[in-house]
Amino acid sequence: MLATERARVVADALGDWTASSDPLYVALAGALAAALRTRRIPTHLPSERTLAAVLHVSRGTVASAYELLRDRDLLERERGSGSVARPSRAHEICPDPLECLRSFFADATTR
Repeated sequence: MLATERARVVADALGDWTASSDPLYVALAGALAAALRTRRIPTHLPSERTLAAVLHVSRGTVASAYELLRDRDLLERERGSGSVARPSRAHEICPDPLECLRSFFADATTR
């Protein structure tokens, strides 16, 4: 799958993530986390530049969202592969997805 195609798949799976009142990077991180947990998006995420272009946001917004996911140990950076999800770790951290999302947004807004 080409990088732009992967970014479009991710964008389509996120739905209307901008409707949140949270900062854009927090809303994007939450939408990505939910999509990763439900396996609606590939585990190899698009580059920051590519996803930013497809979502029509700044690269900084995507970089901050990816960093927030790395802080939560849901994403890791692999040399030569970019950002890769850690779905098995995500399920260990959050057995109850609804409670996890509540906690995720509560922690993120206090930063």
